[in-house]
Amino acid sequence: MKTSIRINNHYVLFVDNNYYLTDIDQLDALDEIEDFSQYLDNNPITDKVKSLLEEFEEEDNVNFILSDGEFNSIKNSLKIDPLKSIQIKKGGG
Repeated sequence: MKTSIRINNHYVLFVDNNYYLTDIDQLDALDEIEDFSQYLDNNPITDKVKSLLEEFEEEDNVNFILSDGEFNSIKNSLKIDPLKSIQIKKGGG
C-alpha cells in the first residue's frame, strides 16, 4: 500500500493497481497511519504516476516535482484532513 513515490513531497499510495495522492509529506506521519481508507476516496492518479515513472525510468524512491499548476490540478481531487488545514486571515491595520 505505501510506496516510496512522492509528488511535490506528498506520498503516493498503491492499492488495487491504482495510485492515490495523500496529503502526507512526512515519513513519520506516513508510518503512524494504520488506516489509509480516507485516501482511497480520492480520485486515482494512476495515469499521471505511470507516465512519470515511464518518462523518467524510475520505479521507486523518487519525488517528482511538478509545476504549481500541474500539481494543483492533481491536488484538487485530494480530500485534505481538516486538522492539517491552515487558514491565514488578514489582520486589521
